[in-house]
Amino acid sequence: MRSSLPFDLRCGFLVLSLLALAGCGGQRTWPVNGTAKLKNGGDVGQLKGHTVSFEQTAPGPDGKTSSATGEIDADGKFQLSTNATNDGAFPGKYRVAVTPPIGPVDGPKAAAVIHPKHQQLGTSGIEITIEPKSNAVVIELEPARP
Repeated sequence: MRSSLPFDLRCGFLVLSLLALAGCGGQRTWPVNGTAKLKNGGDVGQLKGHTVSFEQTAPGPDGKTSSATGEIDADGKFQLSTNATNDGAFPGKYRVAVTPPIGPVDGPKAAAVIHPKHQQLGTSGIEITIEPKSNAVVIELEPARP
């Protein structure tokens, strides 16, 4: 059976279909489930509401540097999100920062739980590699100094 569509149009549909199947550059996110721990064995419940931020140390195949974030729960667990909730992160090497939740503007400032160096990507000293598979990561944090 012959198609009534011109050859050029059929080729165009074929190319568009292949691009849709390949996705954007063929790169996808991979699940990342994490656990945050305090190096002194302290109560990880204190970390509830802290944000974990991952930033790639080098551009990916598309030439862009990606980032992912997650929120630590009362058990010290978190899942990373890049484009959608809990979708994970792109493969690559990341530097990591952990920041406390923002408290009320007019309320008292909460006591620091972790060492301030962990709040900056450049000073945290934490690097993690995300592989093209389901990832389980552990972040060990120094507690705040009294």
